[in-house]
Amino acid sequence: MFSPHNIKAAIYVPAGTPDQSQDAQMDDLRNYALGMDWKVLEYRERRGRAGTRPVLSQMMYRVRQRKFDVVLVESVDCFALSLAELAENVARLHLEGIRFLAVGESIDIDPETEAGWRFLQTLTVLDKVERKMITRNVRAGVARAQSKGVHCGRPRRSFPRAEARKLRAQGLSVRAIAVQLGIPASTVADAL
Repeated sequence: MFSPHNIKAAIYVPAGTPDQSQDAQMDDLRNYALGMDWKVLEYRERRGRAGTRPVLSQMMYRVRQRKFDVVLVESVDCFALSLAELAENVARLHLEGIRFLAVGESIDIDPETEAGWRFLQTLTVLDKVERKMITRNVRAGVARAQSKGVHCGRPRRSFPRAEARKLRAQGLSVRAIAVQLGIPASTVADAL
C-alpha cells in the first residue's frame, strides 16, 4: 500500500446549481483530502450542454492511466446521473484498484477491502433490478397504449400504396416505383 504522502486524490465537483455552491463543495473536499495528507487533483465541471459532463469523462479516462489513487465526491449523485452509470463508474474504479469516497454520505468503496467488494456487488444487483423494473414498466405501458389503439414505435410511412400496386401491376420494378414515388425501395418492398 502507498504511504499517505504518495496518495493522489481526484476531487470531482459537478457544475453548480443555484442551491449548491461548487466552490463550497470543492473547499470541503479539498480540506478532507489535505487532512488525510493526500495530494489533490481537481476536476471541476463547467456548465455545458444538458446531459454532458466532459470533465467527468476526462477524469474517468485517466482512471486507466492510474493518475490518482482515490476519487472524492460530495455525494453519489454528483458522480452519476443514474444507478447504471454509478455502478459502471464505480466498477471501473474498483477494477483499477482506485478507492471511491462519497464524503457527505460516508460511503467508502475501497477495492482492497471485502466491504468495498460487497458494496460494489450490491450496487450491481440494484442496477440490474432497476433495469428490469424499467423494462417491465415500459412494456406494460406500451401494451396498455396498444390495447387502446395507440400506435407505438416508429411512425408509419404514409405513401400512395394504391399507386405503388398499380405501378407494380404495370410491370415496374420495386426500385423504379421507389424512384417514381420518391421513397426508399425497402418501404415499397415491405408494402407490396
